[in-house]
Amino acid sequence: MTDTDRKTSLGTVRDYEGEPREIRRDYEGLDLSHVWELLPAGVRELEQRIAAYWTSLARWRATSLDLEDHRIDLDECRETLATLPGIGDASDFGSIDWHEVGKRLEGLRQFGGYGELSRLHALLTCDDPEMFRG
Repeated sequence: MTDTDRKTSLGTVRDYEGEPREIRRDYEGLDLSHVWELLPAGVRELEQRIAAYWTSLARWRATSLDLEDHRIDLDECRETLATLPGIGDASDFGSIDWHEVGKRLEGLRQFGGYGELSRLHALLTCDDPEMFRG
């Protein structure tokens, strides 16, 4: 490894006060604004926590938003979800592993994907669900 691998910036994120905090790669570790440094195993753990966050957020939105108001064909979404093994009960959006759905949708993007399910996933994981108002 070269010295250019030390403290290489990966960009910034905003903290809970809205302040930008630089994320850096330090050789094989990940430096999160001097809060902690992670080795590859720790990064995998962080990725798992982030995946759990996305699924939790999407499940909460799936049960708290008025999905009918967003003009997404929910029956088509349920039919599509029923064809995806291991992601949860297609009839209960609150049980779906939405992070896994997102990974599978990304893999299908080059083939056109699943339009309505892609729209639902985008709604459930977006920054502002109000932008999807129909």
